[in-house]
Amino acid sequence: MALTVRKPEIIRRLTERLGLEIGPVAPDFTLLPDLRVTSSIDELLRKRLFGIRQDIAVTAVGTVTLFNVPAGKRWNVKFMRCEKQTGTFTLSGFYFWISTVMPPLKLFSPSATTLLYGHLDKDFMLDQNWGIVVNVDVLSVAGTVFVDYIYEEEDAY
Repeated sequence: MALTVRKPEIIRRLTERLGLEIGPVAPDFTLLPDLRVTSSIDELLRKRLFGIRQDIAVTAVGTVTLFNVPAGKRWNVKFMRCEKQTGTFTLSGFYFWISTVMPPLKLFSPSATTLLYGHLDKDFMLDQNWGIVVNVDVLSVAGTVFVDYIYEEEDAY
């Protein structure tokens, strides 16, 4: 049974990246005298990106949204760093957030209170409209935070 890919962009990118060529059509139960390699197509089509957001307002104790995954996309977050720019407050940890789940789920909680960073050793996939927030424990003077992050982006189907 042959399958048809209806997204020409995917075929073009895979053909260029892997040097694909049309091969012989084999009848059932035949071993071909060539090598067939396998690969994760999803991984090959992911784009490696770097994100920065500055001047995110911190005005109250609680969670502050650092970033949300856009509709139609899926992100594999590899690294995050959040640093206090102005104000007097303490940061206590990164949380994974889905708009329909409350409260946010803690990812990890570094010990620093003005600079949080984390390298995720495992794949951490965020689906469309999911996000990451940081927790503000104590606030004396409102201020801002800076966040940068490394992620891989793919289409959400």
